Amino acid sequence: MRDEVYMVVRFVATKLIADRLPKHITAKICETLTRELYKKFDKHWHPRNPLVGNGYRAITSSSGKLDKLLRMAFLDNGVKLDVAARFMPADFAIWCDPGDVSVRLGQDGSVWSVEHATAPTEAPSIPRNAYPGANNDLVPKSKHLDISPMSITPIKISQPQGRSRLGLRSGCPPVGWTSNKVLGDVSNIRTFRTMVAA
Repeated sequence: MRDEVYMVVRFVATKLIADRLPKHITAKICETLTRELYKKFDKHWHPRNPLVGNGYRAITSSSGKLDKLLRMAFLDNGVKLDVAARFMPADFAIWCDPGDVSVRLGQDGSVWSVEHATAPTEAPSIPRNAYPGANNDLVPKSKHLDISPMSITPIKISQPQGRSRLGLRSGCPPVGWTSNKVLGDVSNIRTFRTMVAA
């Protein structure tokens, strides 16, 4: 969770806020946002099933209305919401999942993954009272978490599960089907008719 929260906070600070606020205020906003994200994600972080809780962990802005966490981070650090509305995108979504942080800018924009980054040692750590699994330790280190759209899209299996006498359950022969492929030698037409009629 630590790396993913760091990636979210870094994206907000470098891409959304950028140089529009003084650095010391941006740093305070980052600290507040990190602390609040840890609180929000506690007991909602599932490394073995990363998409569970995906919507709950999303940070969004729709029609200029900022997410509750962002509003809190700005207000707690002296940035008025009307000032924040001037530089924050009106519509965006940031999804923070175990192993992946994805972003969409604009209401109909493309979704892309933020480049993975490891939190530096000086970044805030996960609270001590966080539940087991919050630091992704329930997933073996050798198993890479990949929840990109290509990895989770179901693939249609082209081989049929069960076969009938003609080769397919539906009874329709496959394209390019010939009797020799399924039934073997059909030189004896009487045997062939008996097999097909059965």
